[in-house]
Amino acid sequence: MLAMRQLAPRDDGFRLTAVAQLPYEGGELLRLDDPARRVDADGVQLYERDGTRFLHPVGTAQYALAALAGYHRTGDGEYLRRARANAEALLGTARTHEDAIFFPYPFDFPLGDEVDNTIHAPWYSGMAQGQALSLFVRLWEVDHDQRWRTAADRTFRSFEVERGPGHPWVTLTDDERHVWFEEYAGDTEPLLVLNGHNFALYGLYDYHRVTGSEDAARLFSEGATTVRDELAGFRVPGGVSYYCLQLPGCRRPLWQNPKYHAIHAEQLAALADITDDPWFAERAAEFRADHS
Repeated sequence: MLAMRQLAPRDDGFRLTAVAQLPYEGGELLRLDDPARRVDADGVQLYERDGTRFLHPVGTAQYALAALAGYHRTGDGEYLRRARANAEALLGTARTHEDAIFFPYPFDFPLGDEVDNTIHAPWYSGMAQGQALSLFVRLWEVDHDQRWRTAADRTFRSFEVERGPGHPWVTLTDDERHVWFEEYAGDTEPLLVLNGHNFALYGLYDYHRVTGSEDAARLFSEGATTVRDELAGFRVPGGVSYYCLQLPGCRRPLWQNPKYHAIHAEQLAALADITDDPWFAERAAEFRADHS
């Protein structure tokens, strides 16, 4: 099913619009003293696995985005300091390919219940790339520091690197000419994960919103077209949607998670706002009716 890009991708020409509230800006205020979150002396969130602490690309980016949202809501400079510290830590892990930067996962990770389906370090994630892109764009809006703009530019370039051997990637085009931003990009077959793909779209939207990049708008539109064309494969009418699409592994109860189902519905509503397209709003309503 998955192949290198040969023909122009499918693109329904979605237009990007201004929204009243950006993704990641809502929700609960980040607690800086939350004992459930492990942070180092600089306030950088860490991830522990098998007794070893790592920087988790998605976790770090999400923490920094939540801190930045906290700064906007409260004006407390500690939130901004932590957002910067986590962004700096993330940049400290970056790997470069053709002037694009990628944020690697430094541990092996089993995908599902198949013992032979483990993705091996280093691997990469469209979700991580998208959330890092949103983070750098929004820090640049606050600080007007060229360092953040350069980080955003180089992170955006990672989405222009097509899947291939021997280098980092998160973007692939399937045989139906659909562009995907893969959440588990490495030495296993892609799972085609819906929530990770959509988080990547948020990053492309942020980059276009601030820079006016037509390449970002095109990639967003190609990715949104994929959602429109493939969403039926994720939906379970009257039930919990599937986390991923790639057959045969994904269409099993193992991959039906109410938490991610709620995220899917929220993301579809956000895509409706971003594109001003009622199709996404209608699908969000369907997902919410299927399971709440």
